[in-house]
Amino acid sequence: MYQTKTPVYQTEFIELGSQTSIFLEENMLIIFNETVPADLKDISAVHKQTELLQNVEVGDTLHIQGEQYKILFVGEKANETLRDLGHCTIEFSGKSSSDLPGTLCVEKKDVPQLEVGGKLAIYKG
Repeated sequence: MYQTKTPVYQTEFIELGSQTSIFLEENMLIIFNETVPADLKDISAVHKQTELLQNVEVGDTLHIQGEQYKILFVGEKANETLRDLGHCTIEFSGKSSSDLPGTLCVEKKDVPQLEVGGKLAIYKG
């Protein structure tokens, strides 16, 4: 029987910082909810504040505007910052490690084209 994947985090982009595209060119995306510090707003994809229902784990799937990415690494602080600030750095690197504790590494595929109103979600398994 087909099972639906359980979303643990669902939100929508409400603002894209002026330098977001520079980071996307480097296969990185920095996200924050509306509580983003002013000095980080230019580099962030800002999304609606939402609740992290369960911790993100390796093997979960990140969905951004219709694109899917398998999560290969979850930094030791990623769940905490995602829960508290809606923040993490997403690396589209295909790596299973990062020096940055607030990072999620996902499979290396084309980075998504972001737009205000676009959806971001993380699903279990």
